[in-house]
Amino acid sequence: MLVVPPGSGIVHQVNLEYLGRIVFNTEGLLYPDSVVGTASHTTMIDRLGVAGWGFGGIEAEATVLGKPMSMVLCVVGFKLSGKLCNGVTTTDLVLTVTQILRKHGVVGKFVEFYGN
Repeated sequence: MLVVPPGSGIVHQVNLEYLGRIVFNTEGLLYPDSVVGTASHTTMIDRLGVAGWGFGGIEAEATVLGKPMSMVLCVVGFKLSGKLCNGVTTTDLVLTVTQILRKHGVVGKFVEFYGN
């Protein structure tokens, strides 16, 4: 376990790529890395293949006091197909996808995007 000591800066200033090991190797047994943090930037480590969870103040306080943190590992598939029309930006796409996911109650779940 790696810990960033107090006074080192806020989480998005910390080099998550430095902290992320990607895969641990314990006597030939390989298992994936994960990280939990209290900033919205924590999940940016996902791009390295490290599962990152961000959580709020109440959960952070409970964890500091030694309480367990539960995580639901539910995965939802979202198929993407076609191409964006002229004038439609990637921001438009992200906002539309977010709206669709919220409409279906997809909160606190992993979303796996697939398609061409």
